[in-house]
Amino acid sequence: MKATIRVIFLSVFLILLFAPGLVNADRGLTVTILPGDAYSLDVKLTSIGKSYVLKGECENPEALQCFVQWMKDESLIRKDVYVPDNGSLYWAVYAPANANIGVVEIRNTAKEKLVIKDFSFSQEVVSASGEIKEVSEIEDICEPLDPKEYWSLFPPLPLPHQGRIIQMHPIFNRFFEFGFINTAEFGMDIARKTDEMMNVPVKNDMLGMPVEKDLPDIIAGDIRYNPYMKGHSTYSTKYYPRRMQDYIESYFLPAYILSEDPKYLARMEELLAFLQYSQWKEDGSNDFVKEVFPEYNALHPEWYGGFDYLFDWEWLDAYRYLWRLHEPDHHVS
Repeated sequence: MKATIRVIFLSVFLILLFAPGLVNADRGLTVTILPGDAYSLDVKLTSIGKSYVLKGECENPEALQCFVQWMKDESLIRKDVYVPDNGSLYWAVYAPANANIGVVEIRNTAKEKLVIKDFSFSQEVVSASGEIKEVSEIEDICEPLDPKEYWSLFPPLPLPHQGRIIQMHPIFNRFFEFGFINTAEFGMDIARKTDEMMNVPVKNDMLGMPVEKDLPDIIAGDIRYNPYMKGHSTYSTKYYPRRMQDYIESYFLPAYILSEDPKYLARMEELLAFLQYSQWKEDGSNDFVKEVFPEYNALHPEWYGGFDYLFDWEWLDAYRYLWRLHEPDHHVS
């Protein structure tokens, strides 16, 4: 499905003819942005909840600021921000399900002009790790399928290591041979790894801010129980308190079992308290949402038992289910 792109305030035709800094390139456009100026374009979304990728090459990427404002007609739904950390620009961003326009703006904060070569902003099929997938055939199935019908659509997959006993498979070693996750990976070095996690920076006013490249994990100093905050793959590149149980299972539980150091137990209890704080109660309330996101403080008894620990973005999944802001993740709900 192709998006129709037009440059704000000028037609693409006029720009290609007369703008000296914007010409056709084999893989995209060459864009020149003057100091203090911005390059803008509108993307008309012809299908909902799709992924878009911004690409290009720039020799002075630290001077670029990229924004996408997702609109429903004239109303702003969400604004995403991208600050490049190297000259090979790559930004996978997901359109909200109810948006019909994306307004892209790239600002030049430098004192000299900037050139972006091979620039493009296009709809792509993107994996969970941010990798663009080339798609040649699409079979759009909307109705529920029997499991046998579903799996029959996949070609046979040859398995490596024929003859290996199933107990030697890494998945079984990781989850069934030990009492907690990641023992095999960390081993007896778990205390040092946990100490590193305990000493990540404590920061305030970072909720919802873009994740810094050198700080994938931080501790929120201004949120009750001081949860960890991080992004989530390419789906959300903003700090948000996500999946405290991962930190417990991967770090603090094994570290405490092996060392019996009370500092690990104390931090583990704090993270467990945050999980309870962010859990949806039987009456549909959530203390975390009520205190930190009062504008979303609505009762959701259908979410009882789940946790607000993932969705700070709306996501239309492959089954056409729209995951809403603060909705519990399907893994625990």
